[in-house]
Amino acid sequence: MRRSATRWAWRSLPLPLCLALAVLTAGCSGGQGGGGQAEAGSQAQPTTTAAATATTAAPAPVVASADKGDLPGITLAINQLRRSDPNTVTLIFSIANQGDKPFAFDWTWGELGFVRVGDALSFDMSGVYLVDPEGKKKYLVLRDTNKGCICTTGILKAGEALKGLDAGQQTTMFAKFPAPPASVTKLTVAVPHFPALDGVPLGS
Repeated sequence: MRRSATRWAWRSLPLPLCLALAVLTAGCSGGQGGGGQAEAGSQAQPTTTAAATATTAAPAPVVASADKGDLPGITLAINQLRRSDPNTVTLIFSIANQGDKPFAFDWTWGELGFVRVGDALSFDMSGVYLVDPEGKKKYLVLRDTNKGCICTTGILKAGEALKGLDAGQQTTMFAKFPAPPASVTKLTVAVPHFPALDGVPLGS
């Protein structure tokens, strides 16, 4: 009976009004479906953001640092000092340019200044050294059979600029040293242009 009444009601309405009601009814049902999709999309968004955050690389650890030296805007961070094996120690450190001008490394970072390699000049970080205050001993960078330092080096070809850092950039470097006695757990780290950093933990 109710179905018959509904059919009669539709038939009694003018044709343009029937068409308008039909379009309005379809639009309402479609809007509900679209709203469900929008809600699902908004719920999925935090998952994507969380995944992106989880893949962000963590910054390198810093066990000691010097924010000021004799080069304006250039900073030092000691990332790691550890025993590579019973006979050697490896130092990992970062130099950053926090200033507003480009910076170039030069001969003052090396123990011997510039070293000629063929027709090019090389600078290195052999000016870095370690000190055992209790044992009163200084440890210089290790060298190979050709007297080249086992440390970060850079090549300067004739007429070209030295390796350097633009404003806001940083670079990670390394140097290897003879190992102190097994009882030594802390050392002083000295890097050219910065004050010596005392009590840096020596890991294993």
